[in-house]
Amino acid sequence: MKVVTIDEMRRLEEACAGIGLPPGVLMENAGKAVAVQVQDILGAIRDRRILLLIGPGNNGGDGLVTARFLHDRGASILVYLLKKRPDDDPNLKLVRERGITCIDAAQDTGLASLTEALSSTDAVIDAIFGTGRSRPLKGIFRETLEAVQRTGKNRPKPHLFAVDLPSGLDADSGNADAACPYVDDTITLGFPKVGLYNAAGAERAGRITTVDIGIPSELAGEVKLDLITDEWVRSVLPPRPALANKGSFGKVMVIAGSERYTGAAYL
Repeated sequence: MKVVTIDEMRRLEEACAGIGLPPGVLMENAGKAVAVQVQDILGAIRDRRILLLIGPGNNGGDGLVTARFLHDRGASILVYLLKKRPDDDPNLKLVRERGITCIDAAQDTGLASLTEALSSTDAVIDAIFGTGRSRPLKGIFRETLEAVQRTGKNRPKPHLFAVDLPSGLDADSGNADAACPYVDDTITLGFPKVGLYNAAGAERAGRITTVDIGIPSELAGEVKLDLITDEWVRSVLPPRPALANKGSFGKVMVIAGSERYTGAAYL
């Protein structure tokens, strides 16, 4: 499986637009795929309370599509808008047409509504920032994520999901803002991001699941990095008969470390 940088993912999205897959189609695919994965993880979601934290950009758009699909599957949805979205945002319009409650953070004095929602929700979906932001989290974004991290002291902690990657995590380096949440599940879109496996990303991303959003695999031919998965290992290693010995299993070449640092190679 390919692992992409921010620039590589951007080029893949541009290539999709060039072959007739515009951003709106990818966003619709992404939101639906996230909703399906959330349901797979939570199980029965009818009447389950799910809070979606919606940011101002494309990650927030993915979250709005997710909210719609989860609502249509019977979940009780609350949308928390951290920043005002465009008046002509089609995904926000579809959410409101369904009667889904939307709270504007700018009108939420002292985060009272957010705090109340966090006290009773079954799951939280972080759809604030994706690969497009690497600056420190400030203002309402930091305050919201800090509030999320404080939940669970007096009740079971809600299941925490991230759309694409936890907000505040650098998708390339894996460096994390102090307010970046420790999530239970990251549902990453199209291809996993390098930062999910580097530095703090490996700790904060939780279980990582990659969902298909319709990007043709042939477009990723120039992506440099591959992720070694269990499925890949099973596909290349020979069968292991019960009566076999170490000479029966073939040879594996390990490229690791240096003459000075051999520990990784030995492991």
